[in-house]
Amino acid sequence: MRTVAYILLGTGLVVIAGYILFGLYMIFAQKTVPLLLKVGLGAGILGFLVLMLALWLERRREGDEG
Repeated sequence: MRTVAYILLGTGLVVIAGYILFGLYMIFAQKTVPLLLKVGLGAGILGFLVLMLALWLERRREGDEG
């Protein structure tokens, strides 16, 4: 049963990620969006991903210690 839960959770995350990527594509594909806004959104998203990676690594390190 745990395997089914992981499969459903993974499928849900993939669907949500697909919606997010499609929304970002729709924003970045518009010609009326200024370049600075595109760069700012891209930098913000990249910064968020780096922050999430750092938090994930920190949690893994805490799990190894204790």
